[in-house]
Amino acid sequence: MRKSTKAYVWAWALFLVVIVGCVVWPSHHELARDPNKLGAIVNLHLPDIAEYEYGDNLDRGSSRWDFFEYSALFAEEISEQCIEEMERRCVEDSEHWSKDEEEGYYMYIDTDDADDLYEVGCVIYKDRAHVGYLIDEDEGIFVIALILIFGHILFWWGLVLLVLHLIRKNTANQVKKHESEKHNIEE
Repeated sequence: MRKSTKAYVWAWALFLVVIVGCVVWPSHHELARDPNKLGAIVNLHLPDIAEYEYGDNLDRGSSRWDFFEYSALFAEEISEQCIEEMERRCVEDSEHWSKDEEEGYYMYIDTDDADDLYEVGCVIYKDRAHVGYLIDEDEGIFVIALILIFGHILFWWGLVLLVLHLIRKNTANQVKKHESEKHNIEE
C-alpha cells in the first residue's frame, strides 16, 4: 500500500474517531434540555427526579443565548454520601462549589472561561434542585464546521487518489500493451 493511501486511511480513522467522540460526548444543549441529566451536570449520583417544571427561551425572536431552567423534586432525599461529597467539593473546589448553611443548599456554578460558550448554575437542596443553563448558540457549531471541512478534504483527497490510481493503472496497461506489440513485431 502506498504511503499516500496509508495516510488517507489513517485520516479517515481519525475522522471517524472525532465523529464518534462528538456523538458520545454530551453537548451542553443535550445536558441542559434533560432535567434527568442533573447528575451528569454536577458529576454526582443524585436521586431520580419525581417531577419537574421546565422552561426555555427557544421560541424567542433573537438572541444568541439559549436559556434552559428547571426546578426538580427528587424522588427521595439525597444520600449522606452525596452530601459528604458536596461538602468535600466546597472545600477542595471552592471555585465551583459553595454552601449556604442558613438556607440549607449547595451551589454549583460553572462558566466556560476559555470561550464563554456556557454558564450553568445549580442549587441543590436535600429534596430538590434548581438549574439555570445559559448556552451560546455557537456551542457545537465550530466542531460541526470542522467536521464538514475535514469531510470535504477527505472526499477530494480520495477523489485525487482514485484519479491518480486510474492514471497509473492506465499507464501500466499501455506500457504492457506497447511491450507486447513490440515483442510480437520482433518475432
